[in-house]
Amino acid sequence: MMYRPIYRCFPLFLAVKHLETSVDGDGQTLKRSREDLTVADYPDEVENITDLWRNMKKLLFNSNSRLEGKIDACKTSIDDLEEEFVALRKECGEQMEAVHHRVNSVEFGLQQTAEDVARLERASELIISGIPYQQTENLPQFFQNIATVLGYDQPPIVDLQRLAKLPIAAGSAPPILCQFALRNVRNDFYRRYMTNRDLTLRHIGFDADKRIFMNENLTKLAREIRSQALRMKKAGIFAQVFTRNGAVYVKRQGQPTSELVQCVQQLSLQK
Repeated sequence: MMYRPIYRCFPLFLAVKHLETSVDGDGQTLKRSREDLTVADYPDEVENITDLWRNMKKLLFNSNSRLEGKIDACKTSIDDLEEEFVALRKECGEQMEAVHHRVNSVEFGLQQTAEDVARLERASELIISGIPYQQTENLPQFFQNIATVLGYDQPPIVDLQRLAKLPIAAGSAPPILCQFALRNVRNDFYRRYMTNRDLTLRHIGFDADKRIFMNENLTKLAREIRSQALRMKKAGIFAQVFTRNGAVYVKRQGQPTSELVQCVQQLSLQK
């Protein structure tokens, strides 16, 4: 009697019930059977090499299918996470932009408040320029002569000083700070000067016809704005540049009204 060989397969990938391991709460290894691998799919005994090879291929195919399914699931999860990350990044970017804009607005408001306070401190002051320095000069007499030219019978009460460190070089012409006792008197004095701009050195005793200029005492920021605006006026961008109560105003070419300028960057904005 002849016996056909019987092949028993004990490798892990041909087992009747594949085992998966897990760990319980005490750290003990647990084993459970894989119900998706049945005896019918992978019989314990095979009669020949062909059956063995067929079972191996079937097992590999099923394992590959399960692996591809898990990979696809992972890809889907990754795509979902990527979409959530993109949305979160966009939301954070929008929030950061809003916070940045708010911080800039608060900072600009604080700067404008400080600028308003500085302008208020200079509200009763004027700057007189164009008068050469002399060692024996009499500033009150200069001011009285100017007041006479502007139509005053009695000059206003003021405090005068050169804006320069001592010693002052002969022949130089540092500006003169003129501090009025009252703001409304300062405003009237400046108004009279703006009405009559032909004030010269000859009016105060010099043998020269060079003009004497009078301007409001501007803050550092206002001086920067005014200087830049005057350069742009020479370039033909502005039709007029002037100050009022310490603030700088410009009138653009072709525009009927003037506008208040609060920062240098505002000068470059198109209207």
